Amino acid sequence: MSVVGPDTVFCNVGFGVRGSKPARSPRPAAGARSGYRPCPVGHSLWAVGRSILLATLLTALFVPPATAQEQTGNERALWRLWQVQDATPHDHTAVLAACQAFKQAHPEDAFLVLTETLQAWHLLKLGRTVDAVAMLEAVAQYPAGPLTRGGQALAAAWLTRVDRERVKQALQVYYRREIGYPPALSDLAAYEALPEALVFPLQDRWQRAWHYRLIGYRRLSGLQNQKYELQSVKLGAHSDLTEALSVPYGQQITMRPTRIFPGVRGRGVVEMEILPPPGAVPVEGQPLPAGKRVQVGEQAWMQGVFLAHVGQHLILVCDRSHWKVFPKPGAGR
Repeated sequence: MSVVGPDTVFCNVGFGVRGSKPARSPRPAAGARSGYRPCPVGHSLWAVGRSILLATLLTALFVPPATAQEQTGNERALWRLWQVQDATPHDHTAVLAACQAFKQAHPEDAFLVLTETLQAWHLLKLGRTVDAVAMLEAVAQYPAGPLTRGGQALAAAWLTRVDRERVKQALQVYYRREIGYPPALSDLAAYEALPEALVFPLQDRWQRAWHYRLIGYRRLSGLQNQKYELQSVKLGAHSDLTEALSVPYGQQITMRPTRIFPGVRGRGVVEMEILPPPGAVPVEGQPLPAGKRVQVGEQAWMQGVFLAHVGQHLILVCDRSHWKVFPKPGAGR
């Protein structure tokens, strides 16, 4: 629908140049018929344009609250979803259903990047890798936004782990034929005996070459090509898909918000307490030390954790595997 505004230009219908009001009809020339009357077409179109403009302005003034929430994220709806995840993290069917319900109720919500990547993790746990990859690939194409940066880092990490599995498959094909692994991945890529359908990337999702090297066995000489190390430079020891999926959701994020400070340019600053890792055991019966406290700015990384969102009621953080949603200190829900 075209909208008539104050700068709209009209031609040949009796309007002024800028369309602010109908142009005055010219006086009849001398000798013209005394029954001359201005053509009503211009006045009719002006009335229609004015009605459309008025309707547009009224619509803008009375936008439903849900639409405004979706631009910054519906925190109440997200908190309800997160309660399902927090209460039943191993019930993949229940969490997937909750994610789907959120997406259907809030199809334009800013928190969809969290919902999609959370849903993809549960799909990976169920072995539905193709569906998970399609969802993560879609997240990778999201336009830039306040929450997109963290979500895309998380998506890139899981896609890298899936890609690494394809490299491992190709390495195994090489090993079965050559009874050893190749000296470099370039040798693997040039290996003609690989099936054409076995396609693998030579870079991770950050466009960095894999860290690949032969490591052999410490106590057995002459078997240098019998063992290898394959990692993403970005993920390091957290590159393996199976190992990453074995970690309980959010367990590696050991930070929690304790205080909010005034931000700069609208971005919040949060004091985060770094807690001891799960399962930490006191040394010689001594209590674990109190958590270290650091200040983190919104949209910034700190020790592998990204502060993605400081909202009215919630704080969202993620690493390159999981999200975590916290109630904002001092804010009610």
